[in-house]
Amino acid sequence: MEIEENGSCILLNTFDGILEYKRKTSNKIARLEIALKEEKEKMGKFNKYMCYKCDHNWIDDNIDCLDGYKLSVPIRYCEYCEMNYNTFLSITKS
Repeated sequence: MEIEENGSCILLNTFDGILEYKRKTSNKIARLEIALKEEKEKMGKFNKYMCYKCDHNWIDDNIDCLDGYKLSVPIRYCEYCEMNYNTFLSITKS
């Protein structure tokens, strides 16, 4: 079995080797999920703080979402803290 990791090809040619690689990958995913949860909690605290402390100046803009699509998506964000208006609404309405 061949696995590509960081641009290099890793050859796993024994069942035990494959199983060990699977275990390491599973553990790595679990650690990343924990780290992601922690970062999302930090972002939530930041957003709540900025929601009430920033003197928001809302900017209406459009962004292109996908290559090849000609339609753009309207967005609204704060010029100062870069908070998305929908995030602002979700915090202030709760």
